[in-house]
Amino acid sequence: MAGNPAEGYPVVGDIVGTTIRQFKPEDSAMDVAIEMVTSHVGGAPVVGEDYEFLGFINEGDVIRAIDKGIDLQQARAQDIMNSAFVGVKEDITLSCVARMFEMGFQILPVVQDGKVARSTTRHDLLRAQLGLGPSVDEMGKAKKWAAETFTLSAVLAEASSRWVRPEHRTPLIYWGFHRTSTVA
Repeated sequence: MAGNPAEGYPVVGDIVGTTIRQFKPEDSAMDVAIEMVTSHVGGAPVVGEDYEFLGFINEGDVIRAIDKGIDLQQARAQDIMNSAFVGVKEDITLSCVARMFEMGFQILPVVQDGKVARSTTRHDLLRAQLGLGPSVDEMGKAKKWAAETFTLSAVLAEASSRWVRPEHRTPLIYWGFHRTSTVA
């Protein structure tokens, strides 16, 4: 199964982003840094009172601020954010988003009606390209499809036929599965 299903998720507006985190310009830079570290989110948009885009802060911005000797306890998000807008609108195709991720972007703010509604990530893109939506029904279908397609024995058989030559007869460790018997 490759790409979008026939009914598809062709544009950003068709998928639900998993990242709704946003910062305010007056947020403490230290709080922003701690939030990124504890939530495992590499960055987020900085938005104004009406959720308009003001900037973006990522881990690199925080690291640069520290390297410059900026006291994160005293600094605010607006002091360390990048104000250049790089984001997407709801009608942008997923193939365009994929190209942006290939260029190195990790998280892209999604603008809806002039306001930052959410962000989209590589995870969201992958989920959409696999045809997985956010609803329980679709997740159930995906789990059933995966269970039918990728059983442990099928994965191990495929791995042993592709990556272990019969003459090596060694235990196989593949994708976190450990097979203790030798390859026949």
